[in-house]
Amino acid sequence: MRIVEILLFFTCGCFFTFLQAQKTVFSFDLPQKGDVFYYKLDNLPDKVNVDFQGARNAWNLSMLSAPTAHEYSFEAPVSSLYSNFFRNTDMVSYDQWKNEKFYRRIGNGLFLLGEVIKSNREQGNPIIKEYTDPKPIFSMEYALNVPQEYQSKWEVIINGSEIKKDGIDISAMYKISVDENVKEVVEDQGLIFLPREKYNEVIKLNRQISSDYKVSKSTGRGEWEDVYLSLDELPIEIKPNSQEITFLSENSKEWLAQIELDDEGKVSSALFKSDKSQIKSNSDYEESNFFLYPNPTFGLVRLDFVNLPKGTYNLDVYNIIGKKLWSEKYIIDGFTTIKADLGFLSKGTYLYSLSDKSGKKLLTRKMAIINP
Repeated sequence: MRIVEILLFFTCGCFFTFLQAQKTVFSFDLPQKGDVFYYKLDNLPDKVNVDFQGARNAWNLSMLSAPTAHEYSFEAPVSSLYSNFFRNTDMVSYDQWKNEKFYRRIGNGLFLLGEVIKSNREQGNPIIKEYTDPKPIFSMEYALNVPQEYQSKWEVIINGSEIKKDGIDISAMYKISVDENVKEVVEDQGLIFLPREKYNEVIKLNRQISSDYKVSKSTGRGEWEDVYLSLDELPIEIKPNSQEITFLSENSKEWLAQIELDDEGKVSSALFKSDKSQIKSNSDYEESNFFLYPNPTFGLVRLDFVNLPKGTYNLDVYNIIGKKLWSEKYIIDGFTTIKADLGFLSKGTYLYSLSDKSGKKLLTRKMAIINP
């Protein structure tokens, strides 16, 4: 799963005002320490169209699916062991992988000062990502159809041993510097359908981000010399071009959904609002795990491979007396979501088992097929 840069900060008790020039302005409250939100992450969204609205001026995201909700909390900086890296921070947020983001309120906006990235880390040390130019995350006001543009810069310093290239000087330190150009606009307003609820007075915020990067190597004399490394050789994800669609509503404090699009404009992931009743345990996603859902199912299922070491894994399905009926091999690295069709199975209860390359079973669970 790509590390997706999840923006969790579009909180809102949003209301609408109209300027003399008939320009619609949307106003929002910023998140505060103590706020806790719940979201689900769909890494394989199907039939999601963020452009089509139809006659009711609505976006239908009711088909989004995920096995469990996750908690996203906002706390005082003293709660983090890394707060000394970001001394001017006002607040830190945590996601299900314990990644941390540090913010500061400047004027009417919320700015990102840096991140501590822990997920998908094959080595123990997290990546410290520092914005040398703080990144505007959220403004208290947006005007409909009024484009905004801004720039931000961030950098990380890593050890050569983390670079995925043969012959690299593993004893040297390397600096990755990234310039981001962000264009955003509130495109429209209407209503939205999520899996559990409908929301009115929703706005659609479109962000397009382009990034340039360079890599430099420490000379050991307090200076850096430029070197070339491809994106695939870096231990941190950098997207040359990306697009995010965020939906907000005056009737909900936090944002409702955030959709990430790939280079072709297709939806690649969707984070959407849930509630505490849908949460299991964040530890389910901190440790290696596997989810098959929906369960019960008519046959079409999604397979969530969670935090698994890179390797080959087998998924087997057995009947209740232990006869193997289906088997598939997958190459997994970290977080991956895959579809499978088990509709050929008759109605009944089955066992599914995940094993590693050596044949060691990692887990065995029940599933139900409810085919007519």
